Amino acid sequence: MSLKTIIDFWTKNGDDENLILEENRIKLIQNQKDSYLQISYINISGYGLVKMNGKIYRKAQDFFKDSELTEETLFKFTEDSSLSWDAPDQLFFTDREKYREILVSSEDILVRKLSPNDKIKFEEMTGECSEEDLDQGYVELDHTLVWGVFLKDRLVSIASAYAFGEDERLYDIGYVTHPDFRGKGHGSLCTSALTKDILSRGIIPQIRVQPHLLSSIALAKRIGFEEIGRWFYVSLKEGEDQAFDNPE
Repeated sequence: MSLKTIIDFWTKNGDDENLILEENRIKLIQNQKDSYLQISYINISGYGLVKMNGKIYRKAQDFFKDSELTEETLFKFTEDSSLSWDAPDQLFFTDREKYREILVSSEDILVRKLSPNDKIKFEEMTGECSEEDLDQGYVELDHTLVWGVFLKDRLVSIASAYAFGEDERLYDIGYVTHPDFRGKGHGSLCTSALTKDILSRGIIPQIRVQPHLLSSIALAKRIGFEEIGRWFYVSLKEGEDQAFDNPE
């Protein structure tokens, strides 16, 4: 796993390619894209970057003239500005050395790639999952790579991945298991197969999980993923897009 590639992706994707970050320091820049976010704060292994939209960025420049930019002062700034952080994403990554393959343990279980021909089974399974499960898992049949676990010809778990960003360096993984078949290892088996597929292509697999989703975090760790960063953000609320647009 190339830590430099991950840091560069998260900090330079679409921004200044000459941007230089320092370990255990946080840098503040004006956001040039992702206008649906008022603030984005990413910290990968101690390398921190904050991006802010126009008016907030100018306010922050004044605020941090007399205060060092740290996580503590950043959170104080947002609190003083009456801005609420969305739930953060924990960022998990693995590589060929750390990855742990989960093997099929029963003749009744089949693990394979899914295709458009599996649309009916895909819709049957996702139709029996809650909206919350599907929102958190974010699996789609038209993602770049999609794998499924079948139990006696019934689809019980899905994992899918897509290119996260403007290039193919990193794939973001989502997964969901049918509520009647959880706690049996199907999700780990499915996500393990997908991760192996991604690694075989020389691509970095990424899993983003919110801190309260303990079972999803346990799954990621079970197949060799490690947390190396967190992404905090304040998204625009309805009617706020004009209030925080970037200056011309």
